[in-house]
Amino acid sequence: MSLFLSLVLAAFVGVLLAWVVGRFTGPRMKSQAPGLSSYVAGLRALASGNSSLAMKHLREAVEQDSSNVDAYIRLGDLFREEGQLEKAVQVHQSLTVRPGLSSAIQESVLESLARDYLLLRKEHKALPVLEDLVSVNSRNRFGLEALTHLYVTDNHFAEAAKLQARLFEAEGGKEKGGVSLRYAYLGKLALTKGEQASARDLLQQALALDPQSVPGNLYLGDLHYAAGAPKEAIACWKKVLETSEEWAWLTFERLEEAYFEGGSFEAITRVYEDFLSSHPRQALAHVALAKIFLKKGLVEEAIEKARLALEERPLLAEARAIQVEALARSGGPEIAFSDALALVDSLIEKGKRFQCKRCGRIANDLEWRCAKCSSYGTAALL
Repeated sequence: MSLFLSLVLAAFVGVLLAWVVGRFTGPRMKSQAPGLSSYVAGLRALASGNSSLAMKHLREAVEQDSSNVDAYIRLGDLFREEGQLEKAVQVHQSLTVRPGLSSAIQESVLESLARDYLLLRKEHKALPVLEDLVSVNSRNRFGLEALTHLYVTDNHFAEAAKLQARLFEAEGGKEKGGVSLRYAYLGKLALTKGEQASARDLLQQALALDPQSVPGNLYLGDLHYAAGAPKEAIACWKKVLETSEEWAWLTFERLEEAYFEGGSFEAITRVYEDFLSSHPRQALAHVALAKIFLKKGLVEEAIEKARLALEERPLLAEARAIQVEALARSGGPEIAFSDALALVDSLIEKGKRFQCKRCGRIANDLEWRCAKCSSYGTAALL
């Protein structure tokens, strides 16, 4: 009896397996995947960089299977890449009303549609799409960056700051200084746009997170100075001087102006001398002090300071120019002339240039956020 039952059971299992195989490999299975071959061919064409062939196959895929949302997304992206922006919008917009899409598919649709609108310069339409995008995925980097840009454009700095904090967290950042730097960067933008109240809030938030923040102290000092509070401005700038050897030079001209306007002509000399006593190899500090000496008519002292600067940076044009002027004043025209020739050679370093330590971008202006790779705090003085 048990042998009979075993045979019956084996026969039943065999029939069941035959049905399953037929169910998923027979004609019915083929009818359930219309357009699959065209879709795969489209993906292969995309991978090989053949956009025109990819578009042909993806068109075929969506004609054969209108439920293939990914094919529609990629087809719309191809329209955008070829400059057919209205078609791209039409394709991507139609997908936003489809029911039952997974969160991942919704994210892809919204990101593609936002890119379409931004390229069309329709920021007012991109804005709500981006807000929906970061609602679906609060860590979507493109959405957070693009939305931050639009908020800044509209002077909504508080909202932009919240997004930047989320972005920093999404990128795996944990140190408070990283968020502080982003707040300070936004504070500088607010200050540039004349939004003093927003700038003050952001810079104070930056300093609450990192009291030694260079841009935080620097630009809060600028704000104080513009508001007619030079003492508060000097206090902020001195914090940079005391805590950042690398960026101390950013305060030099600011401090000079504040002290000179206040009639404290000797104070700035003491500031430079104190700084150099701790950082004797800072060429730009030697140059700053040499300029002060030259203004006072202290030619020998100016020449010495210029010499010390050139020991550290032989192609520093500012130091060479001071040396030329000082030597000419001291009655050494022959020496001044030879130094003037050296000045011509050193003009390749006229002005200050900065390089991003992450991507290598070189810029003439200090960028706390790299315009190429979007990294924060990676600029270095060349």
